[in-house]
Amino acid sequence: MLGLYTGARPNELTLLENKDFLFDEKLLVIRPEVSKTRKKRFPELPDNAIAWLQMTKFFAKLPNRKLVQLTESQIIYARKQCYHAVVGDQPYVKTVMRHTFACHWLCLHNNLDKLSLMLGHTSTEISLKHYYAAVSKDDAAKYFEIVPRTS
Repeated sequence: MLGLYTGARPNELTLLENKDFLFDEKLLVIRPEVSKTRKKRFPELPDNAIAWLQMTKFFAKLPNRKLVQLTESQIIYARKQCYHAVVGDQPYVKTVMRHTFACHWLCLHNNLDKLSLMLGHTSTEISLKHYYAAVSKDDAAKYFEIVPRTS
């Protein structure tokens, strides 16, 4: 879920700790030692991501520890299983969650500079090349409205 709504990479997800969630500021901290580029960055933590986290309550159970108790390969395996359950035999794209987030976020906010910073790209050209005009504004808004069902 965090990959879908923050654009964090699978390996970064495996190294997150409670201290990386700044709920008051609605930010996620990707520490330099966690980041692929070794630079600190602050992806937004949208309301729907917070709702999913609150539903699972996993962040409250593991103080000062890694939140995801899976390896990167275990996360990728689980993602592949879900992906193939939905799309069948189409080739799996490792970065599908990150790219889905980026396309929808950029369409909704139209801020290439901020997206590039959140993703840790070295230039806006990378973000523009991959994510510009990939989805409609209506679909982008709906994407960030996906929240867990309440009983």
